[in-house]
Amino acid sequence: MILYEREGCHLCEEARELLDAMLGPDRYARIDIETDDDLILRYGFRIPVVALDGEDRLEAPISGPDLRALLTVAYSDGPTSSGPFIDGWTVHRK
Repeated sequence: MILYEREGCHLCEEARELLDAMLGPDRYARIDIETDDDLILRYGFRIPVVALDGEDRLEAPISGPDLRALLTVAYSDGPTSSGPFIDGWTVHRK
């Protein structure tokens, strides 16, 4: 899973907080679009964008329910009620 973002973007910060809470900060990649002109052209006004398996799946604004739905589909064992995560949701990889 990849989060495309840029520094100073409040929507990116909110998406990062959701991903950190639901997956953990080390379970997804973060890419600053400002490091590549092609990324700026592709994502400039759409960030934050969450990509999964090479496909852009969510873009601004990213909500908790939308992210939970994506994670439920992405990880077959889906959400559980254990752990200190948003709304009691966590996602485990196989």
